[in-house]
This record gives sequence, C-alpha cells and structure tokens, in this order.
Amino acid sequence: MSGFIRNALCFALLTSLSAARRIRANSAGRSLLLEVEDQLGSEVRQALSQRAPQLEEHLRHTFLSLPQNSRGAVGPGGARYALHRLFVQLHGWQMKGLRMEDGDWYRSSPLPAFGNHLPQHLHTFLETRVSHGLDLHELAIVAGLLEHKVIPEKRLSLAYKALKQERAAVSRNDAFDIMHTYLATYILGKEDEGESESVAIEKMLTNRQHLDGGYYPRWTEAADLLQQAADAVAPGASSFEFPQILASLERVADQIFHLENRECGAIRQQLTQLEDHDASGRVTLADFYNTTLHNFFSSAFTESEHYLRDAGALDESVPGMPRVIIPNYLMLDSNCLGSSEYYAVCCIDECEVLLDTIESKIHAPTASPKQLTQLVSSLGAEYALDERLHHAFPRVCPFPHEAGSFLASTAAPLEASAEAMRSRIDEAPDKSTTSLEQFKYAMWTDTEQLVDANKHQVRSWGRSYVSILMFAGVVIGTVSSLAKLAPPVARKVD
Repeated sequence: MSGFIRNALCFALLTSLSAARRIRANSAGRSLLLEVEDQLGSEVRQALSQRAPQLEEHLRHTFLSLPQNSRGAVGPGGARYALHRLFVQLHGWQMKGLRMEDGDWYRSSPLPAFGNHLPQHLHTFLETRVSHGLDLHELAIVAGLLEHKVIPEKRLSLAYKALKQERAAVSRNDAFDIMHTYLATYILGKEDEGESESVAIEKMLTNRQHLDGGYYPRWTEAADLLQQAADAVAPGASSFEFPQILASLERVADQIFHLENRECGAIRQQLTQLEDHDASGRVTLADFYNTTLHNFFSSAFTESEHYLRDAGALDESVPGMPRVIIPNYLMLDSNCLGSSEYYAVCCIDECEVLLDTIESKIHAPTASPKQLTQLVSSLGAEYALDERLHHAFPRVCPFPHEAGSFLASTAAPLEASAEAMRSRIDEAPDKSTTSLEQFKYAMWTDTEQLVDANKHQVRSWGRSYVSILMFAGVVIGTVSSLAKLAPPVARKVD
C-alpha cells in the first residue's frame, strides 16, 4: 500500500471517528431535550433549544479549561464548577446547590441546585447523564433548565395574592404596585424552607413597608430600572398581563446585581483605606471595628469576630492581631441581597473576570509556568506568579481556604456588641511593629484540591506544569456562607 493511500485512509478514518463523536454528542443532547419534553412539555423543550446556543457561548471558555473524558465531556465536579461560574457572571446569582459547601468539587454533582423541583424520572435521567459526563451542548441544556426553574413565577404569584389581585390584566398602577411588592422581598427578604404561604405573604408585605420606609438606599435607582424594563417589555401599555409583569421582573433582576455591586465597590474602597500595610488586602479587626464605633464611614462593619472566623474571612496568622481579609469579607452573606429558594445576589467576585481572561487565552486544562506568568503579568499582578493570585491581587482575589477548614453555615452571632468591639480595639498591638514581608506567606498551603481529581493530572516538563484549575481555586475561593467555595489549588511553582 502506497504512503499516499495509507495517509488517505488514516485521514478518512479520523474524519469518520470525529463525525461519529459529533453525532453521538448531538444525539445525547437531543435525547436530553426529548426527556425534558416528555417530563415538562414541548414549550420548555422549545425554550431550551433556543436558549442553549447562547449559553454554550457563555460556557465555552470555562468548559475548555476543564479536564474532559474521551468523548469531550466534563464530570460532575467540572459541570458544577462551570455552572457556578456561569450564573455568577451572567446573573450575579450564587446558586445554593452549586456553591462549594464542604469537601471537594469532584465529589459533587450540580443536581442539588434543582432542589426537589424536578420530576423523579427526569432527575434520575440527569443523574445518569451527569455521571457519564456532560458535553458543552448538554451542559448548556442543564444550565437552561436551571434558569427555567428559578424564574420568579411562584414569588410573583404571592405578590398578586398579597395585594388581593387576580392573575388577569391589571392597570399600569396596579402592575407597578405588584412589581414593587415582589422586588421588596427580592431585595430585603429571605425565604425559609418549608414556610407556609400565609407566612410568606406576611413577610412580603412587611418587606414592602420596609422598602417604602427607606430601608434600601438604592431603591430609587432600582425603581428606575423597573420602569425601563417594563417599557421595554410593553411600550406605552396601560395594562399588564401576568407574563408581561414576569418578563419585566426577569429583566430588572439581571440588572439589580450590577447596582448592588456598586455598593460592594464602595465597601472595598472603604476597607482599602484601612489596610494595615499597603496592598495587603487586610484590615486589622481593631481598625475594622473602630470605623463603626467612631462612624468614620457610612457603612457599619459590625460582624462578630466568631462569625468572621467561622466564615473564613479572618486571618489570624499574626498572633494577637486578627485581620479581616477584604475580598473574603465582601463575599459574606451579610453583604448579599435577600435570597430566594434557589440563589442569593451577592457581591461579584471580581477575580472571576481575571480567571475568565486567563481561560479565554489558554483554552486547555493545563498551561506552562511561563505562559501563566506572562498572562498574569499582563493583568497587572503586583507579585510573582508563585505567590498565587490571592497574593498577586490581594484586594480582589479571595484567599482559597482548604475544603473543610471553615463552616458551611455558622451559628455564631452575626453582630458584635459594642463592648466586644472596644475590647478588641483596646487589646490591639501596635501594627507598626510588623511588616508585610513578615506574614505575606503565613497562610500558604500546598494542599492540592482539583475540580476533577480522576481526570486532571499535573504533568512534568523540566518544571511542573500548573493546572489552570489552580486559578479556579485561587480566584474563586470564597468563604461566604452563601457561596462557600473551596476550589482547586495547585502546587506552588518553584
């Protein structure tokens, strides 16, 4: 057989195998959609078919940076991680079933995010599909299904009942009254598992009173967003149907988290002014409390020492001088809007943007130290790569705690008493006796936690390759009790 013929046959075989893989992947995606149609109806299937291509594009960077199996699919941990990233970036949602609670990513499935709101047969079908891995199209379908399940229809129905309105066409004034009542609980409220409808309605009305009473300082801006959303959905309408009100609220919900994040930026700026050392990303607890007792800033920092410790926002590496880690503090639930059954709207982890930039350049689970060093340097890192992104961007990137090193939920009192604050201030040592170099590496750990320990391997090439998943851990290692993430941390590059 001539070399030309042999090469031609090899090419044809490879092309055939590639086509077969594409057919299997597309077939898997179609079978998932067909299962959705069987269990939830053709309208849901059609909506997911239309939404999936958009979600694929949003997921692509993260998906390509994750370890994949032989058919180009990510495992349960990778799927959970990718979906978490998607909803944080797309909507500002910290999805309750996607955040890292304890243990490692690779031991977790994304299905808890659905709660008990999937038909049992569909849930079982998804369990089997996730266990064998999801390709990009399948992952997008699961993401679309999650979006569909968190649409605020249930809470909106409660707003109608709270105001004694029927689910029929209502006047423009009544429509905005309903939407304001809904948003009051979206912003200020918190759903408790298993609460009765009557209790939920009572809370909703109380939240509306608080909103009207000025409890939310950015309400005027939020109301303007709602006006714009309603005008976009139903221009010049004198009355609104239920679907139009729902669509208006969906639009404004995706914009409120940007509004809320401006407040997070103001908090970050306030804390940065109080740093114990320039660019340390830390504020001594004494200075943290001093701002509250002396009202230096409009925002009060009142979280108790026990609460901060349990939630992982406290650096106690310097004896006798506990310090609040600025980016970890921003991710605490005390800085979140009222939560729904599925998610909470919290401060955006700005380090996610850095990670997305790195992923978009590499498009692979691993990269060489030189390549990563160049990328991080181009992002303006103040320190060397081997100090990890938290040390490179200490004001922006949360410290990535090891799994299990903090509590998923804490029973510690949220607020500190004035006496406890004064005691911490009086006992504080002179911080001028310490330097940044003394404790810069004090919290360092070489523990390796990967998104998918079974598939991801750190390879050797002169010096170790570093998994890009290192950045997933370093960048998104938050400690909020609503967003407890203990993601992957790779070995230090020597």
